[in-house]
Amino acid sequence: MSDDSFLDSIRFSVTAALSLLAFVTILVGGGYYMYRWAAPKYEEAQRETYEQSRQHVEGTVEDLMRYRVKYQEADSTHKDAVRKLILRRARDIDRADMPKDLRQWVEHLRTRTDP
Repeated sequence: MSDDSFLDSIRFSVTAALSLLAFVTILVGGGYYMYRWAAPKYEEAQRETYEQSRQHVEGTVEDLMRYRVKYQEADSTHKDAVRKLILRRARDIDRADMPKDLRQWVEHLRTRTDP
């Protein structure tokens, strides 16, 4: 085997190895950027699906009912804080998903200005 053919085979091997390394780097980097682009969209879709799920709605209604009891038991200094919490949580679900009495009570809290 001559020196030229040996050097040619070394050059070919090094070129192939560098090409493979560059290709893998591009694939990994491209995958990372694809993930960076797609992951927030995927998470947003999952969050929206969960927020519209029956479990989320029922859990929020149960929380609002517990907060109603806490509001009724709270002294006047804490009622405003509980009221704000109730109104914030009530925004998470559609009013039509609330029982009628709870919906009316939340509406009463919305229109009420004094604690």
